[in-house]
Amino acid sequence: MKLDKYKNYIFDFDGTIVDLKVNWKSLKKELDTLCKKKNINPNLSFYKKIQLLKLQNKKIFSLIKKYEQPKNKIYYKSKKKTLKLISQINTFYIVSNNLTSTIKKILTELKLRNKCKFILGLNNSFSPKPNAISLKRKMKLLKGKSIYIGDKMVDRKFAKNAEIDFKFQKQI
Repeated sequence: MKLDKYKNYIFDFDGTIVDLKVNWKSLKKELDTLCKKKNINPNLSFYKKIQLLKLQNKKIFSLIKKYEQPKNKIYYKSKKKTLKLISQINTFYIVSNNLTSTIKKILTELKLRNKCKFILGLNNSFSPKPNAISLKRKMKLLKGKSIYIGDKMVDRKFAKNAEIDFKFQKQI
């Protein structure tokens, strides 16, 4: 990847910088139970359910933390290609559907926290990806000078909504 082309390097987190070890099946099951109690359709998408629960109940983040940080531990595997890219740039940003606390802890362990200028996580953004409103409010995005690097189609949609370039993590 040509490094001098971009001014703003924005990354997804899970699947891009690290692979988190999360019991997604159990989290989704518990989320569905909570949705039923709150009269929210459990057939909605995972992040739509979280968005609706977030409006009703801040405890949703405790539930997510229980799975992202079981017993206050985080289990993950680093993505070496992404870490190599980050080592070659001065600053970067993160927009993720993970909790900000999870991201901060891992970036601190990886000694990258100081290079990361801000983190938009699930708990401090207006709405989850692929919505780009929170990012657009947080920083001025220059077309052709900003890139979002992620691992899923939702990341690609996010970049399109933010009107910035996109690369899959596997392409860097």
